Amino acid sequence: LFIEKIELTKKATKLFLIYYHGMKDNPFRYAAGTTLRSGDKQWKLISADGIKLDDWVYPKDDGEFITRFVLNFQPIDNSVETIDFVEADDINSFILYDIALTDKAAEEIKRRISVPDGAKDYAKNIKDNGQSLEPNEFTMDSATVKGTIYAFDKRTFGDKMSGEVTIYIYDPIYGDQLSYSAPINPDNTFELKVPMTTKYQIAYLSVSPVVSNNVLLTAGKTVVVDYDFYEVYKPWELPDRSLNPYFSGENADLNYALTNAQATNIIRDY
Repeated sequence: LFIEKIELTKKATKLFLIYYHGMKDNPFRYAAGTTLRSGDKQWKLISADGIKLDDWVYPKDDGEFITRFVLNFQPIDNSVETIDFVEADDINSFILYDIALTDKAAEEIKRRISVPDGAKDYAKNIKDNGQSLEPNEFTMDSATVKGTIYAFDKRTFGDKMSGEVTIYIYDPIYGDQLSYSAPINPDNTFELKVPMTTKYQIAYLSVSPVVSNNVLLTAGKTVVVDYDFYEVYKPWELPDRSLNPYFSGENADLNYALTNAQATNIIRDY
């Protein structure tokens, strides 16, 4: 489901929508109780053009398998900048969050859900500088791991995705695997301190079930790792593969190297 455009008039709020069926035998229907919401305000669905509410809608047999239609809601206050489209309070219903009605709101949403271009471009320009890590040594310091999972919205998936980031790290002295966790904050950022036994250690970072990658940590330093949910995002299901990490901060070049398949297999065999 995609919003083609929105028209705000004194008589109604019109949502021009496109539904991509994908195949002929993949119908949809909209409940007459669908609402637009903003905070504690709601605007009811008045009528529909192009479809009949509460009835199954099949695409035309024209090879495109799409349906264009218009939903007409009660007029929205001029002061409202974002709305939610809610068919029902059910995770399996049609729900679109944070629909921008102003340019200001659109820019704010884009900033919140888009990985900075610099982070994505960094990996393209990595070159081996020929330098090795300093000799490893024991330490009692901690490493910091922080980042952002862009475009993730816990409201969409409910309990299907973990709400915390976990680091698994091996303790070479006692031979134990230790774990440290921190919550994903409302703004999709996370940060956790990882006690280190040696100056350099490879840990495993996980956000079940969409994030899983190795990360090289350095005691006393900060590793930044971001993820872009839009790369594999489908509104109706969880991603079918792990998200690509975007590193910055300490060990960025080495961490990119550790994410390729060959390096991951070497680490696993070791």
